[in-house]
Amino acid sequence: MNEIIGTRPRSGRGRPGQTLVIALSVMFLLFFIGALFVTLVARNLGRVATAGERTSATALAQSGLDWVNTQLTYSELGADWRPSPTWPTFINNGVEGIRRRDPDYSWLSDNGTYVKPWTRISSGDGRFLIRVDYQPGVAQTGIGGPTPAQTFDPLSAYLHIEAVGRPGRVEDDPTVLVSN
Repeated sequence: MNEIIGTRPRSGRGRPGQTLVIALSVMFLLFFIGALFVTLVARNLGRVATAGERTSATALAQSGLDWVNTQLTYSELGADWRPSPTWPTFINNGVEGIRRRDPDYSWLSDNGTYVKPWTRISSGDGRFLIRVDYQPGVAQTGIGGPTPAQTFDPLSAYLHIEAVGRPGRVEDDPTVLVSN
């Protein structure tokens, strides 16, 4: 009966080409798993780099606070000490355009207003930006009435110290950030 024209005898091995399909399926599955593994490793490396930069920025900010504390405690001016802003005022548009390329421009210029600019201090493989402020003032209460009442704001009586840590060195040309 096996000798009917157009049929082959079954040998128990399956259909011809079935091995090739299985091999290709396994190969694509392994390729997918490998690509998934590479993606996960790349994402984790990015997260580690971000966490390292955050840790470095936090350490630099703490270093800035310690430096300000030292200046306020031991400098000749004592509690009257204030840092000089890195860029105290706006300059003509040509120079201001160059300043905008600085990685710390938004802090050093107080977002271009120069009202309360920051000071940049280099520290090792990074820098910290500081701002020390003391401006006692009043706060408006009872807003919504015909004449809002003004009372002294007790939080304004304190010395306000702000510090931002920024990883990466800024050499002589602040428009070029040195990564090492």
